[in-house]
This record gives sequence, structure tokens and C-alpha cells, in this order.
Amino acid sequence: MIRSALVRRLVLPALILAWACALRVVLFSGFVLCDDREEFWTAVHMLVHGPAPPHHLQLRFGAWLFNVGAFKLFGISEFSFFVPTALMSASLSVVGYAILLRWGYALLPAFAAALMIAAAPFEILMGTVRANDMILAWLVGLAVAALVVLDERPVRQGLAVALLGWLGFYVKLWVVYFLPALGIHCLVEAWRRGRWRGGVVFALASLVLHGATCAFWKRRTGYWLPFIWYHAATYPVKPGDLARVLRIYPDQLLHGSEFGTTLFGSVPYLLALGLALKLIGTVARRAGVGYRMDARDWALFGSYASFALLLEFFPNSFTFDRYYSAPRIFRYQAPLSFPMTLHLAKMVLDLVPARAGWLPVAGLLALTGLNLHQAAEATAPSRAYRATLMAVLREVRARRPPMLVTEGWLSYFLSNVYLNDLAREVQVVQIPQIYAARDYEAWLQRRQPDFAPGTFLLTGFGSCVHYGAIGDGFRLALFQDGLHPAWKVLNDYGPLAYHPSPEPVRLWELTEPIARTHPPPADGVERSRGPEQLFKTGMARFDEGKPAEAAPYFHTVATDFPDSAFAEDAEYFYAICLFREGRWWETIVGFEEIVRRRPAGRRVPAAYYHIGLSYAALGDQDRAREAFETLRRRFPREETLGRYAAEQLAMLDAQAGWFERLRKRLGIRR
Repeated sequence: MIRSALVRRLVLPALILAWACALRVVLFSGFVLCDDREEFWTAVHMLVHGPAPPHHLQLRFGAWLFNVGAFKLFGISEFSFFVPTALMSASLSVVGYAILLRWGYALLPAFAAALMIAAAPFEILMGTVRANDMILAWLVGLAVAALVVLDERPVRQGLAVALLGWLGFYVKLWVVYFLPALGIHCLVEAWRRGRWRGGVVFALASLVLHGATCAFWKRRTGYWLPFIWYHAATYPVKPGDLARVLRIYPDQLLHGSEFGTTLFGSVPYLLALGLALKLIGTVARRAGVGYRMDARDWALFGSYASFALLLEFFPNSFTFDRYYSAPRIFRYQAPLSFPMTLHLAKMVLDLVPARAGWLPVAGLLALTGLNLHQAAEATAPSRAYRATLMAVLREVRARRPPMLVTEGWLSYFLSNVYLNDLAREVQVVQIPQIYAARDYEAWLQRRQPDFAPGTFLLTGFGSCVHYGAIGDGFRLALFQDGLHPAWKVLNDYGPLAYHPSPEPVRLWELTEPIARTHPPPADGVERSRGPEQLFKTGMARFDEGKPAEAAPYFHTVATDFPDSAFAEDAEYFYAICLFREGRWWETIVGFEEIVRRRPAGRRVPAAYYHIGLSYAALGDQDRAREAFETLRRRFPREETLGRYAAEQLAMLDAQAGWFERLRKRLGIRR
């Protein structure tokens, strides 16, 4: 008996979890969603600074809580960013196994069903990327498990579902789309079985949790539900576009992605077939048909049907003058996948007669194989993107170019994740918020004279995989002119197969300096104007968010009118312009010159702060720490900058997680 219980409760769940995790490792996608940059930054910011009230992502603490915990344990890395949602996705197969056992299904069929759930295409896709929708899906899955496993303990059941629902609410408001199904379940329990305590406890616990949280937000922010007032952007759908918008989710569910690859695979079709057979059996049960829709079928169907219908039709806004919708992205449907796949597994076990022996297990294993094939298809675009990126990174690590130029979204992860250990050797050039290929072409023509020979340029790669961003960045096919002849192809990785208009992904090397085709910016400034007029013109450009255009005016004031009343501010804003453009070494030189020339100047504290930020961006943590500590030591009365410097020092400490700091304290070598 002990051995049987050990197999049932420990060995088989461990095998299921290992299988699910292995699939997510093999089919890992990585940074491919455009949200990844904001989500990563939010988690890092929360780790160091805490929430900023006007930002809806930071107020939705359920969306970053698990990442902050992983960052504390393992440090800030790709692994710690993806491991929470990967484990959540993988663990849902164990949750399905536990539910099926609780419903009375045999051990081996429940085990086979869990393997099938673990391999479901959309489950794997969502487990190989990082989306807060996966967190919501996991919490919903746990709530379903609580309803089933704690069926005989209604007080604990109500408390557990209330707690999970409350946390899910602060991941995404869309958790309320499950409330109609939950409400019907509670009413049926009270009416048919006389069990009302679970529903009452759920309602009271939810009232207490949400009431206390709203009171906290009201005190901190002035709003009862601030993340609703600062919610993500929605847009009013034009009447003529409504039909197209309403087709998006069904197309994603039944057909697939914008690349023609599947998302949910065969699960929706097989589920529809099972529902049809069970409904027919329910109608024809007097004719001796042995299967029908039971209460559990209706509960599962109600859960995903409620969410799907409200997600599809309910306006995403708190005004109802028009129909409002969020951009309809495939990841929003993550909470549908687990209950649908669990229901499919249950139907296979119900529809295949028990006397058929191994046939239900064989059917589930066949579905597992089909799921694996379709999961490989669903993740193919992301894996192709990542495989090419890893090849580029191997080349960069082997060659160590002085500078690396890539699309702006990608450069964030190169500098903060993939190449942060080489920041002293390889400067990943930061690009301002531009998107279109023609804008990148103009930026490159303006900046390439500043690049050192040996600089690498990555073209044909686009931005993130999904959300229609594949045409952004250095797409030579969309450039008006070709690259300068000084750029030579270093490596050709071939086109990304999923791209609708593919071009080869190429890594270029700058073989010689590129001369400026126009005079240096400072030479284009009219020096006949006085320092005040020049400075005001520069500030006007700066306030418009055009640091590249503002810099020449500040530089002219600083060099041609060094004794004017505007010279000190001009020196400062010139260095700030360099900082805004991500020109870290030039920024450091500029601010160090301010410190040297004006040691008692009012801009010196800010100079040290920006020197520290620049060194941190370059990955030189020792020099960054030195600059921040100098600021705090020399200027103890600088409250604002002193606080910012303290936060940056905390950020540097957070780069290494708890395990890494423990290893260093114990003197353990890698």
C-alpha cells in the first residue's frame, strides 16, 4: 500500500512534471513577444524600486510577483525571467492528473491524459514564452483543482478559490470572465446538494480581500482600483472593421498564427467532436447510449465557454459609447487552453468503453504524438528566430567587435541579458524609439561615421517575432538605398523561413571608417547668433525629444562661448544628448570633463550620476558603483540624486541572486 501510494502521489507526478519541463526546454522560444521588454523592465524595476502608481503593469502585482522572486533567488537573467511561467505551464499537467484521479479515473489512464495535456500545442507555446496570461491561466487551473480536490471541505475550498481569484484579478481583470460559470456552479451545489458554505465563504473572503486591497490602493494612490484607471490602451473599433476584429480570436483558435502555423492544434476540433457525441448521447440515452454530458462536462464547458464569449464580445473599456477592444493577441486566450485540453482528455476516457482495455491509454498516447507534432509547428517561428540569434551571439562572442548595431528592441536584451558580461569589450549601440525600416536607414546614415572599424551590423532580422513587428529594424529589402561599401558581409544565416517577405539574415563588419557626407553637426550651426539664442534653440530641439539635433547648439555654446552665462548648462545638456542617444563612452568623457573643469559646479552631482548610469550600461559594475558612491559621499545633501544613486546601487546588488551571493560568501567556485 505504501509503495502504491508513493507511485500515485510522488513518482508519477514527478515523471509528468519532468516530461512537461523537458518539452518546454526542447521547444524553448525565449524573447519573441514585443511585451517582453516592458515586462522584463517592470520586474527589474519592481525588484529595486517598488511600484510606481501611474503604471498599470506595476500595480498588477500578480504579473510580476513571481519574476521578482526568481530574480531574488537566481539573479537577473533569461533563466529567471522565463522559469516561473515555464513551471506554471508544466505543472498544469500535474493538476490535470490530480483532477482526473479525484474524479475516479484509473491511475494509468490519468497518467496518459496528463502526458497529453503537457504536450498540447498552445500549452507548450505559452510555456516557452513569457506572458502574464500564462500566470492567469495557472491560477485558474489551480482554482479548478481546488473546486474538485476540496469538494468535501467547502470552507477551505471557498477560501482557496477566493485567494486564487483575487491574485488572478491583479494579473488581469479578465479573471472575472470566469465568474458566470463559477456562480452557476455555486448555485447548483446549493440547490442540488444543499452545499452552500463553499459559495458563501468564497463571496465573503473575496469581499474581504478585495475590500482591503482597494482601501490600500485608495490610501496610496487616491483610487480604489488604480490599475483600471491606468489600464492598457484600448481603441474604439470602427463599425466597418467590427466583423474583422470579431474574427481574430476564432481564427487564432481554429486556424493559427499570422504565419500560417497552428496555435491550438487539433484540440478545438476534437473537443467539438467529443461535445457533439456527448450531446447526442444525452439526447439519445433512452435508446441505450452509454455516454452523456455529466455535471463535470458541463462545469468544464461552462468555464472555457464563459471566458471565450466574454473575451470575444465584452467591450474592453469602461465607457460604452462605442465598442472598444484591446489589440487581439493570441496570448490572451491562454486561460482557455488548460480546461479545454483537460475536457478533451476526460472525453477520451468517457467515450472509449472501459472494457476496451488499453484502448483509452493508446488513444491518449496517439493524441500526445499528434500534439507534439503540432507543438513543434506552433513554436517553429520562435525557435527559428532564437536559433539564428544564438548563432549571431556565438559569432559576436568569438570575434568581440568594438560595437554591435542591431534593431532597438533586440539591442535591449543584448545589452541587458545576453552580452552584459562583455559590456566592457562590446558596446551594444542603443537606438532611440524608432520602428520603420526607413527610419533605421536614416539613423544608420547619420550615425555610421561614428562607428569604429570592426563594428558589426545585423540586418534582415527584424524586431520581435509576433505582433506584426517583423518588418521593423534594419530590413535592407525595405531600405531606399543599399549599405555603404565599407560594410562587408561577415556571415549569412539565410532567411527566417516564417517571414512573409524573407530576406537573408546577415552579419556585416565595418572594414574602414566612413567619412561624413555632410559637415559635422556643430559646423552646421550659425555661429553668428549669440550664445543665448543658440542655447534656446538647442533647448527647443531637446524638449521636442530630438537630442541629435539639439547637441550641435549646446556644443557650439560650450566651445565658442566658454565664458558666457550659458556655457555650464550647455556643457551639461550636450553630455545629456550623448546619454540620450546611448553613446556611453562619449557621455562619460563629457561628464568627466564637467567634473574636471567645474569641480564646484552645480551640475557635478548629476554628472557623477550619469557617469554611473553609463558605466552600468557598459557592464562595468565596479566603476558604476564607484560613481554612485562618490555622489552619495561627496554630496550628502543631494536628496533626490542621492536616493536615485542608492536605488542604482541596489540594482547592482540585485544583478546577482541569493544563490550567487551565497556561493560567493561560501567561497565556492563555479
